[in-house]
Amino acid sequence: MKKILVLFSLLAVLVSCEKETSQAKENYDKTLKEVFAYHDEAMPKMGEIANLIATLKKKNALETEEPNEKFLKAEERLKQAHDHMMTWMKDFSENFPDVHTKRDLSEEEWRKEKTKLEPEIISAKKMRDDVFESVAYGKKVLDKD
Repeated sequence: MKKILVLFSLLAVLVSCEKETSQAKENYDKTLKEVFAYHDEAMPKMGEIANLIATLKKKNALETEEPNEKFLKAEERLKQAHDHMMTWMKDFSENFPDVHTKRDLSEEEWRKEKTKLEPEIISAKKMRDDVFESVAYGKKVLDKD
């Protein structure tokens, strides 16, 4: 019985010594999730952007007179939104090459990462908004035709 009690006590000590996720790591993960949430909202629209661009080009090609300025403007906005997404993804992967590497952070490391990540939240949100606005504009232009 004593051996079992000692064994359970030893096991309890080992489990209690197991490293818990630090608050800094939790904050880092939460901030990354926010950045990725904006990206993940916009990414499904990339196919729609390609389809809208193709439709606008096709409709513009059917114009018998001058190209339709609204179609050209919508196409350009869609291309810019596409480029915005591609540039954002490239820049993010260059700035955070080890983003998918599991690691724990000290409070000091978290402060440094936070300083780099906070602008990414704003940048990702702008990119997402750009994608959504360009798609809405492209649809609006095509619906009025």
